[in-house]
Amino acid sequence: MRSLLLTITVTAAALLVPVSAASAEDTRCTGTLGPVVVDNLIVPSGGTCSLVGTQVRGNVRVEPEARLDANRATIAEISA
Repeated sequence: MRSLLLTITVTAAALLVPVSAASAEDTRCTGTLGPVVVDNLIVPSGGTCSLVGTQVRGNVRVEPEARLDANRATIAEISA
């Protein structure tokens, strides 16, 4: 059985905004992203990603056994 750990720490209100995925680029995260804007975000299997003031305009996909920490981040949609 696969285990998935998804931890989201939000110190400010998260804003959920529907966004079109047309011509969006994927960003793979295995470390820390600061105050930048990305289209789609992927946390690969076994990886850990920390978002600090990051804005994700598209989808966030957290793969099996991956971890996502978000602090002051704006995220449109999360799937795990």
